[in-house]
Amino acid sequence: MFLKSLISLLILTPAVFADVNVYTDRDEKIMEPLAASFEKQTGVKVNFIIASGSDIVGRLQAEGQSSPADVAIVKDMFYLNQLAGLGLFQPMIADTSEVPSAMKSPENLWAAVTMRARTIVYNKDKVDPSELQTYASLGESKWKNKLCVRTSQSTYNYGLISGLIADLGFDDAKSIVDSWVKNFYETPLSSDRSVLEAIENGQCDVGLVNSYYLGQENDAENNLNIDIAFANQNSTGTHVNGTGAGVLVFSRNVADANLFMDYVLSAEGQKIFSDVSYEFPVTKDVLSPQSTVNKWLGFKANSTNWTEINSHLDEAYKIIEEVGYE
Repeated sequence: MFLKSLISLLILTPAVFADVNVYTDRDEKIMEPLAASFEKQTGVKVNFIIASGSDIVGRLQAEGQSSPADVAIVKDMFYLNQLAGLGLFQPMIADTSEVPSAMKSPENLWAAVTMRARTIVYNKDKVDPSELQTYASLGESKWKNKLCVRTSQSTYNYGLISGLIADLGFDDAKSIVDSWVKNFYETPLSSDRSVLEAIENGQCDVGLVNSYYLGQENDAENNLNIDIAFANQNSTGTHVNGTGAGVLVFSRNVADANLFMDYVLSAEGQKIFSDVSYEFPVTKDVLSPQSTVNKWLGFKANSTNWTEINSHLDEAYKIIEEVGYE
């Protein structure tokens, strides 16, 4: 896929390439290996401007036609849909055919480049994973005062609750979230890492986190006594979110921007991105270089399109307020 695009570009364009400017909320240590490999193969330099997702949205709106940005890479479906809704993406020429249909814009305005599972984690000494079949399992009375979660003020949790609404309807989703709140250990914590620490320290038995946090901790040889239970494997599948990207409507270098997208979605690009982020590759039959990530591959991911999930955000906010999820 990438080689074909590169050959076409070399035939159709001069030998001197312009830079590709990328606005992203991903860390430099995640983006630099991709940029270095892409530049080595194509001669095209990639420049990163790093800011929060909300700052990227605001900056692009403020810059308008004067924006130097060619591509936006953001770590959440919320920002992908926000950028698309504001008319800031253009349809991509890049080949997104290997990306699952749930994880790309129906209009081909953006596509996931990695995915993560937001799912259940548990203390291996205290919990039988067979007790954790679904997200609703966390609301059972046996987990009273034993459930740790991150504060509701996270787009990851908005996405998860929006996904429950999309699959189950407002009332059933509200019932599940309300049952979680009743089982919380004290107040919600500041981060997913804090959730893992609380489970490891014995404060909680179960929790909800993004999969990559546990992968990072384990591959750092912390050897946490924690494992993942992929929720809803016999029904709707585990909720997934991820990093996604699109070519911006203001791009002055559309050809190279799409070439960069092709590279990120190539097998090589997917391996580089997964290796440094501990997220899952999104294209078919690509394995991560990270052994922990590969161990988890093969789970059933939810197939509801991220645009549909995003459409339930206002309802998710309403549930959070009504059940008192802080």
